[in-house]
Amino acid sequence: MPKIASLLATMIFVVLGNGCANHGSSQNTNHIIDIDSSEIAYYWIAQEGLINWQNFLPSSDNGESWESANYNVSFVVDPQGKVQQVSMQNTMNGDRIANDNFREISQYRFVPTARNITQQAVRVNSVVKL
Repeated sequence: MPKIASLLATMIFVVLGNGCANHGSSQNTNHIIDIDSSEIAYYWIAQEGLINWQNFLPSSDNGESWESANYNVSFVVDPQGKVQQVSMQNTMNGDRIANDNFREISQYRFVPTARNITQQAVRVNSVVKL
């Protein structure tokens, strides 16, 4: 009888141990995690090159872009590698770039890295100087 009890206790320990070990490694892809631009390479790689944020600044009536400034940039890479929820704000005067200026952002695609097999959605927050 002690051998059966010992065997049963060992089996329970192994089953519970495996369940706990597997629980912590799964990522919840329904939840968007916040990262900065230095961390995006852990999750996603730009398929067609980096985003040129200068292209999204509105032009003035005489064709010139806004003056050079720092911008807080935020965007989401969804589980399909598409860019969504883009925002851009001038850090000096607080002006936001209108959403209409981001129509072309849909051309940018990201592919998941080998570490991102679950295609975890991320929100990238960064400051860019333009």
